[in-house]
Amino acid sequence: MDTLKENVEQNRHLVADGVVVKFKGYEWGTDVGDLIELLQSTCTSLGVTVPTGYDIIFLSDLLHYHGSHFDLLRSCAKLVSRDERSRIYVAAGKYTSDEICNHFFEAAPSYGFVFSEAQPNDGLWHGEDRIGGWSHEDLCLRKSNVRWWIGRRNTDSLERIGIQSSCDAIQHDPNCKHLDL
Repeated sequence: MDTLKENVEQNRHLVADGVVVKFKGYEWGTDVGDLIELLQSTCTSLGVTVPTGYDIIFLSDLLHYHGSHFDLLRSCAKLVSRDERSRIYVAAGKYTSDEICNHFFEAAPSYGFVFSEAQPNDGLWHGEDRIGGWSHEDLCLRKSNVRWWIGRRNTDSLERIGIQSSCDAIQHDPNCKHLDL
């Protein structure tokens, strides 16, 4: 959390006027109530419409934790807004095997999500070179060793099989009967 806090502080000048950036620790698969409350209280204090969930969730370098896939998907199902524009961005180092990645993406439809792998990146670092003392060459190498996917809710498939909410989808997943909902 200290690194995240430092990152937010260092980049505060890049945040557009009217945008609020907050962060909070969270263990995937646990109760999402505090995160939903954070979203609702922030929107209420700004006088804006309170959404049903988050528009964007980033899952960066988490897929290699094979045993956490169902926790990640369950949490996303409870946190991602039902708005058709909501997205989940997933990044994984190329050291994470196809088998491990496929396990996550094959389970995703049971939670109401579909994912598409993004085009391979160009391997060139386009950002600032002032990141953690890494050289431009190091940053390019790190970028070229990452795959990424974009996910969205698949409400059509859920409605076709009679599931009205993400919580219903989780209960229909035969691989996840062991999860405490």
